[in-house]
Amino acid sequence: MPQKSKLEIDIEEFRQMEQVKEELDRQLALINHTEHVELPELEKDLQNIKGLFKGKAVVKQPDLNQRESV
Repeated sequence: MPQKSKLEIDIEEFRQMEQVKEELDRQLALINHTEHVELPELEKDLQNIKGLFKGKAVVKQPDLNQRESV
């Protein structure tokens, strides 16, 4: 009968990886909050701001690439 292989775990490495996972989970939660809560609010605010300037002409600045080629 073959012997069972032992799983050798480095506890210090495991704890470090666990901390990395927790930090990534926190960052993911912040990203999700930003995408699903803050971004839609900012887009709504932007639409309201655009409405204030509908009658005014917007002056375009020349493209940087065009300036360099001249």
